[in-house]
Amino acid sequence: MAFRVFSRNKLMEASEEALTSAAVTGTRIESHAIAAERLLEDTRSFQAWESQHARLMQSVADRSTVSGQLFTLREQALHQIHRKALFEVMRDGDWSQAERLYFFQMLYDRRADPYAAILNEHRAFVQAASSHCCLIAIGDRFMHDAVFDSWLADYAEDYHRYIRYHVLSVLEQGGLRSDPSGELRFNEKAKLQEARQHILKIPRVPKLSRSGQPLRVATGDTQRLPRLSLSRTGKIALK
Repeated sequence: MAFRVFSRNKLMEASEEALTSAAVTGTRIESHAIAAERLLEDTRSFQAWESQHARLMQSVADRSTVSGQLFTLREQALHQIHRKALFEVMRDGDWSQAERLYFFQMLYDRRADPYAAILNEHRAFVQAASSHCCLIAIGDRFMHDAVFDSWLADYAEDYHRYIRYHVLSVLEQGGLRSDPSGELRFNEKAKLQEARQHILKIPRVPKLSRSGQPLRVATGDTQRLPRLSLSRTGKIALK
C-alpha cells in the first residue's frame, strides 16, 4: 500500500473531520470528546485553536517525504500530551480543593489568582487535547501507524504518573501531603526519556488490515518492526 505526502489543506480538512466526529460520536480517549465539545461550543476559542493548529499542520506539510511527515506527526502528538497532561491529572486525581488551589498558585506565582491559573490551564488543555485528537486520527487513519493506536496511549499514561509525582512533591513542600515518590519519580523520568526517543526514531509500525496483512508502504519508505512494550521502556521529563 503506497502512501503520499499531505498538503496543509488536506491535513486541516482531516483535522476538522476528526474534531467534529469526536464531539458528535465520541472517541476512545474521553478527554478528546470533552475538549472537542468545548471548542465547538465557542466560536472565539475555535478560531484561536484553528490558527494555532494550522501552524502545527504546516510544520507537517513542510516535510517532503512520508516518513518525514510521520515523524513530525509523532513529535507533535507527544508535545500535545505534555501540554494537556497537567490539567488532566489535576482534574482526575484525588486532590482536595485546597490542594488544587495551592498547586496552581505555586505553578504560576505566589501572588497569582489560583482561579485564573486554573482557567489558563483549562484553555491550554482544550487546545492541546483537540490537536492531539486530530493528530491521532491522521496518524491512525492515513499513515496506518500502530504508534498512534496504542503506543501513545501507553506513553500518556506513564507521563500522567510522572506528573502526579511532581504534583505530590509540590504539595509536600507546602505541608499539604507527604511524598514517598522521590525515587519513583527519578526512575520514571529516565524511562520517559527512553520511550520518547524510541517513538521518535523507529520506522512506521504497520497496523494490520482486515485481511490480517500489515498495511505497508510499497516504496520501502518504512519497515515493519516488532512492537516494544512501552510500559517497560518508559517516557519523557516534565517540561
